[in-house]
Amino acid sequence: MADEEHLAILRQGVEAWNAWREANPEVIPDLRGANLVGWDLRGVNLKGADLREANLRGARLENADLRGADLRGADIQSAGLEGASLKGARLRFYDYRAMGKPYGDAFWGEIEIEAEEETKEDWSVLNSRPIADSGIRQQLVHRKLRSITNFAEIIREELERLPVGRLMFNPPESMRVGVRERVEVRISQDVAQDLTVNLKGQGLPQLEEIRVATFMKVQLSAEDFEITPLNEAEQFVAADTFTEWAWDVLPQKAGLKSLRLLVTVRLKLDGSEEKRDYPVLDRTVTVAVNRLYTTKMFVKEHWKWIAGSMILPVVAWIVKEYLGKKGP
Repeated sequence: MADEEHLAILRQGVEAWNAWREANPEVIPDLRGANLVGWDLRGVNLKGADLREANLRGARLENADLRGADLRGADIQSAGLEGASLKGARLRFYDYRAMGKPYGDAFWGEIEIEAEEETKEDWSVLNSRPIADSGIRQQLVHRKLRSITNFAEIIREELERLPVGRLMFNPPESMRVGVRERVEVRISQDVAQDLTVNLKGQGLPQLEEIRVATFMKVQLSAEDFEITPLNEAEQFVAADTFTEWAWDVLPQKAGLKSLRLLVTVRLKLDGSEEKRDYPVLDRTVTVAVNRLYTTKMFVKEHWKWIAGSMILPVVAWIVKEYLGKKGP
């Protein structure tokens, strides 16, 4: 699991994180398994960071320093890597292939890639060569990049074959700490269908065009919110009606916050299945202070201390009175 202290610093933003890295060059960031879906990490210094099994779907990593980072098992689908430096980074071949596009503007350099069984013959040469043999390493990397490019073309063609439908998303513009709100998403293949009927959420419905697959997955995430899904994330999308996803969303801290919506389609390719994420939809929410809720939560969390503070003086007074009455 990720180091909570490291994750807390990263939540403060790229500028604060990079300053911390500069002041603590000997510390290896531990972000294993961190949920960084859709985070804006442009220009971040993640050199040598442990990002194994981290969820980086849709993250903005343009111009990031990922040299020597351990990305094995990390989910980097739809992550923005243009201009990023990945020299010496460690990936599994499947993760590398699953990115879905070659990222020609990213600087790959001498990457370390763990091979799947069917690619071990090619990659055993790459992994056994010393770093000095960069020419051979680069040739193998470029050979695999060409195959990845072809794979990305197939994905793009399959996406273009999907029918164009509509997505409705109704995040509220403002909320109060401790007040639960309903947020809904509806997806339909029929662009003429009314997706705003009988909505329970109070947010203004927003409509987006989207290519619709038979099976789609929709996830809502945010920092400082308690989010409770009310149905399965992955659902069958019928051709004759809309499919709905809903969440109960409870703000826990005041301030300017962001709700992130991630939509994933499932594609069938030559008997296998591939999943692709659409760009993350970010929506800003202003969360107001709720003093009554804050006071209630304070009492709930510190009731023992409060009770002790009130009872002890009373007990002391009773003892004093009792001893005074007994007298010498």
